[in-house]
Amino acid sequence: MRCGAVTLLVLGALSRAAHAESPEADRLFLEGRALLGENDAAGACAKFNAAVALDPTAPGIILNLGLCYERLGKYATSLVWFRRAQALAAEQQLPPDYKAAAEQYTVELAAKVALARIDVSGAPAGVEVKVDGRLVSSTDYSRIEVDSDSVVEATAAGYKPFRLQLTPVEGRDAGTIAIVLDPDMRGRRTKLIGVGLAGGGLLTVAGGFLYALHIRNRYEDRIDRFNADPEGYVDLDENGDPITLATRRDEADSDLKYKATTVVGIGLALIATGAIVYLTAPRTGEATATAFAPALGPDFAGFTATGRF
Repeated sequence: MRCGAVTLLVLGALSRAAHAESPEADRLFLEGRALLGENDAAGACAKFNAAVALDPTAPGIILNLGLCYERLGKYATSLVWFRRAQALAAEQQLPPDYKAAAEQYTVELAAKVALARIDVSGAPAGVEVKVDGRLVSSTDYSRIEVDSDSVVEATAAGYKPFRLQLTPVEGRDAGTIAIVLDPDMRGRRTKLIGVGLAGGGLLTVAGGFLYALHIRNRYEDRIDRFNADPEGYVDLDENGDPITLATRRDEADSDLKYKATTVVGIGLALIATGAIVYLTAPRTGEATATAFAPALGPDFAGFTATGRF
């Protein structure tokens, strides 16, 4: 039965290669078939993957992807492609030989593929798990098809990504994979930077207003001295030369307009930047629930509690 399926696969796929929508996909497909004939399954998979990226619904390419991964011993990945081939057969109403080849391989591989379980009891809410880049539904955590070198990844907002590459699996039971994610402290550090910027901005704004107040008070003091001097008070500049009150007023206006306003503007910009940095910082992971579990030891018995209190 197996030989018959292989024969159907080879002849059927070759005859359908011409129906690929992209000439480049056709070329890659034929190169992959040649490599497969030379027992270079890894090279063939690379060609077929490049071809399917150009033509995602080409029946021959999809069926041969299942075949090359099966020859590599990557049964879980192979099953993905043979199941896609089955769905494609129904969608495009392909000839019976195509559907039969896909179904035959699916049955055989399902009996050989390694199975793992995903344990997310120690993971935060909203965790997403992928196996070899494919998103795994939470309803499938109790039965995950994996290859001997599959990569399990998990992500959750505010936590460092989890990544585990499986070691070669003996038999069909790949065991249980416990997903544990550590809080991502980058968000906390980023928020501290935002607070620092905003704090520096507040001090800068305060400094600008204090400088403006100093300019105003100095000018008003000169007015008071002018009004108190019956002979008409005349100030002296830095060189000791007389300078009128009107000139001092112009200097005060210039200092307020350019220096004080610039300092306040810089402070406001720092506050705005700090707020943006704070608000866009990655969330830091926290326990969202309290969990209790029995704890037993040689000389004690009790419970442990984890989570937020």
